[in-house]
Amino acid sequence: ILQNADQDKQATSSAIMFGTFNGEVQQLWQMMKDYAAQRYYYPAVPVTRFSLHKIFTAQPASRIVVTDFDANGLPDLFLMSPPATIQVRLQTRPGVWTACRLQDFNLQKPAAHHCVFTDFDADGDLDLILGNTLYLRTSGTLSPAPGIRIPPAAELAIADLNRDGFPDLVTSSASSPLTIFFNAKGKKLQPYTPKSTRFSSARSRHMAAADFDLDGCTDLLYLPNPTILFQTRQQTFEPTPLLDEPPAGDFPACAVIQYITSPTMPDLYYVSNESRLLLQVRNGEIIDLLRFGNEIQDPAAGLDTVICADLNVDGNPDLIAFSSSDPPQPPQLLTNRGYGSFMLPEKYKPHQAIPQRLNSLSITAATAADLDGDGAIDLVLSDAAGNIFLMHNQTLANRLHRPEPSTPWNERVRIRARTITFKLHEYRALSGATAHILRLADNCIIASRLIATATTAGPQPPDDLIFTIRDPGTYRLIIRRTDNTRFQSSPFTIDETTPRHQIIHLPPVSHSD
Repeated sequence: ILQNADQDKQATSSAIMFGTFNGEVQQLWQMMKDYAAQRYYYPAVPVTRFSLHKIFTAQPASRIVVTDFDANGLPDLFLMSPPATIQVRLQTRPGVWTACRLQDFNLQKPAAHHCVFTDFDADGDLDLILGNTLYLRTSGTLSPAPGIRIPPAAELAIADLNRDGFPDLVTSSASSPLTIFFNAKGKKLQPYTPKSTRFSSARSRHMAAADFDLDGCTDLLYLPNPTILFQTRQQTFEPTPLLDEPPAGDFPACAVIQYITSPTMPDLYYVSNESRLLLQVRNGEIIDLLRFGNEIQDPAAGLDTVICADLNVDGNPDLIAFSSSDPPQPPQLLTNRGYGSFMLPEKYKPHQAIPQRLNSLSITAATAADLDGDGAIDLVLSDAAGNIFLMHNQTLANRLHRPEPSTPWNERVRIRARTITFKLHEYRALSGATAHILRLADNCIIASRLIATATTAGPQPPDDLIFTIRDPGTYRLIIRRTDNTRFQSSPFTIDETTPRHQIIHLPPVSHSD
């Protein structure tokens, strides 16, 4: 790798770094340029450390939502268990979880276990879909929406499909095809069934929505037989199966759409038992990134829940997948070294990242959030016995504050990294929006995140948005909403005087855009 690669100069023996690289040639060239610009970071084994703590016992959950429901500054938990049980645990003090009833908040016991937070009427307040009832938040109080009934469905996804700024509903069940309910400015739901999507949904377990090909239209991912419904123009969807043959057996499936290998193009990561995909759209074609050969290809069985988050706090989103199978299967943590290369740290340093006890648990639900506010993303898990665990991320606690004389260059880059937590406030309701970190010196996007669409099986839009930035400089956060309106933060500077973890509160959303 040439130290002066970005200057197109001739190589010299002193300008070559020897090593191995698994990935695309384009990514190798990017690594060379980053090395020349002293942005290089490609660790042998990324350092990630978790500890496991049981925080309480409840009914086994199929989904966990983390949100600051009581607005006291501490994340709370909503636990969903089929067919129609929802348990609430408020964090009244740090680490103290208090059980509450839905009736305590004037919420009716639901007929289904749907629990989805979204800004249905686009007024900046986080509303709630509970079972088949929509609750609108006004002046901090949730009340049933008059004249709006959420249709019964096995799966429910919230996404702004027609890009008008109002979140729409997508439903699926064993007895009906995929159906879209367009949100008419928060006043009513208008059903629409795309003709091209009339295929069996008997095994529907998961949906996700995002503009996967960046053509300006929101697309739909449908599982377990992974199919992308590309929205070619408004309300016209073209199904594209992602596997040549449907997966064998009745295995659960899960997927995530997120900016994983690049800050400019989203990726799709899919797991179902032993099947896996890592896909990206380039020039209108779906590219399989797994074929470039790294440890993301290593076999693992029974995986059915996947989370994408920067778990080792180095600026690269990582992947962790869990299994609910019996007997239990170990989770798989894939740390992202950047440049499209993934590594399994447990192969080289067993039980450093994944606590050994976790290997003997069947995990029925998992979600990611910074529960203790230190900038490192933790995990909340439910096992088959109803034990709720906190996987506490201790990565930052073990990181040096200053490099030592013997500290290698790539580790120095990691030490100088700074983590920024953006308090989203009203922006947490903007599911489907995209957040970018823009480096002002060269007007370059260095990191991107999709603010997740809300689904009954997938992630919930976060209260906070966390970025780790490795290079000194001046930056700006840009949030691009689904209706193509934008918000940009004031510029902020990263240098050696910046605290290792900094919190930035975003101003209120402008609803006059």
